[in-house]
Amino acid sequence: MQPFELTLAAAVQQIRAKALSPVELTESVLARIDAVNPQINAFSNVTTELAAGAAALAEREIAGGEQHS
Repeated sequence: MQPFELTLAAAVQQIRAKALSPVELTESVLARIDAVNPQINAFSNVTTELAAGAAALAEREIAGGEQHS
């Protein structure tokens, strides 16, 4: 199963268990959007840099002991 296929609850569980990082999840979701969006046009604007930055920040905060819900 690819990270983009996870439910939100399963993704949170894997991140808390350190089996998946926020950056890995975000990269997987963004790659899926890139692969599928040209056919379905679900997104008119994808803010890749913003998403990647937020994922990196979350990863640093989690590594520092902060809990995200």
